[in-house]
Amino acid sequence: FLPKTLAAIGSFRRIFRSYRPDVFVGMGAYLTGAAGAAARLSNIPIVLHEANAVLGLANRAVLNFADALALGLPLASRGDIGTLTGTPIRDDLQTPADKSEARKSLGLRVDLKTILILGGSQGAAALNSQTPAALAALNTPIQAYHLCGKGRLQETKAAYKDASGDVHSVVAEYDADMSRAYAASDAVICRAGASTAAELLAQRLPAVLIPFPYATGNHQEHNARALQRAGLGRLLLQENLTAQTLAESLKSLPEKAPNAPETAIGLPPAAEWAPALADVVEETVKG
Repeated sequence: FLPKTLAAIGSFRRIFRSYRPDVFVGMGAYLTGAAGAAARLSNIPIVLHEANAVLGLANRAVLNFADALALGLPLASRGDIGTLTGTPIRDDLQTPADKSEARKSLGLRVDLKTILILGGSQGAAALNSQTPAALAALNTPIQAYHLCGKGRLQETKAAYKDASGDVHSVVAEYDADMSRAYAASDAVICRAGASTAAELLAQRLPAVLIPFPYATGNHQEHNARALQRAGLGRLLLQENLTAQTLAESLKSLPEKAPNAPETAIGLPPAAEWAPALADVVEETVKG
């Protein structure tokens, strides 16, 4: 690790000498550590952005010599540092699209309450196995748009077929058009990664949040707790996940999310997240 890190720092310093940037912005991925160290050695101002409610390893390593810290969510600890900017997301994910058209294009019924099940980019076996029975246990006409993950299509379809109850389902491995998926939905069952958290806040969708229990620093649980404070979600730990507990969590969701859930936890409106981060970067350069 050490030789590779030193080599990476040397590579970044050569890039910085050639490119001569006014500022380095680290978004928290593993490259942030080596690039941040090179930026400090090159006397380049450093801005860090942390999308989760817990600082990641790379950001923690660079924080002591960074010039500014921007936050996508309030930190679960050390709440006295950083500027709440939100996590920038694509324009099409900032505002809800037409619900009827989205449902029609996905093969969903226009008239039924729709639950989006989202297990992350790889899917989630726990969500795939428990959700069909949970929806059936609600004993009400409902439909699911379920993104199950690669290689899990048949088993997830079979779970819906085996579940009793009046549940219409459309199951897919993934959807590249998440703005349409969100638009079609009234509520969400999902993990609590940083991107998902930002999108739920922007889309103002109530959600049952089931954090991935092995996420580094347990950051997904802290993300979920932030959304719960915003009045947006209900936290359900995977260790407590059953069809019954999931059904109970769905019943407890509000019919509609607050008008501006992001502001309840100190974030600017979603449309201002990218400009807010840009402001932090520009102020750092000027300062």
